[in-house]
Order: sequence, then C-alpha cells, then structure tokens
Amino acid sequence: MEFGLSDEQLALQGTARRFAREQVAPIAAHHDHTAEFPREVIRQAWELGLASTVIPVEHGGVGLSSLDSCLVTEEIA
Repeated sequence: MEFGLSDEQLALQGTARRFAREQVAPIAAHHDHTAEFPREVIRQAWELGLASTVIPVEHGGVGLSSLDSCLVTEEIA
C-alpha cells in the first residue's frame, strides 16, 4: 500500500503553497486588522481551483476529494 501523494496531489499542493506565499501572505495582516473581505484573493483562488474544492462539479465546485481539499486548506492556512 502506498501512502505518498500522487503527482497530481503534489502539483496541487505546490500551486496552493505558491498562492499562499505570493497572494495571501502579503495582505493577510491588513485583512486581519481591517476585517475586510479579500474579494480579489478569493477570485484568484477560484480561478486556480483553490476555492469550493469539495463541492461537486455539477454544483459549481471543483469536486476534489477530502484529502485533496485538505492539502489546499493546509497550504493556504
């Protein structure tokens, strides 16, 4: 039994990690302080497939598995 991440999961994880580092981290303190909703960042996450991850495709989501969604959430958090 293999417990490592697949190539697709590693790519997804890398995408989420870069997004968090380049888009979220620079503005996080501002949004924490002002409580403004980061609409532009959420839009960018949506475009990259990093939002609505476990919602089925037929309902407008990405349709990722729970594990794949956890990979995204962990990196962005």
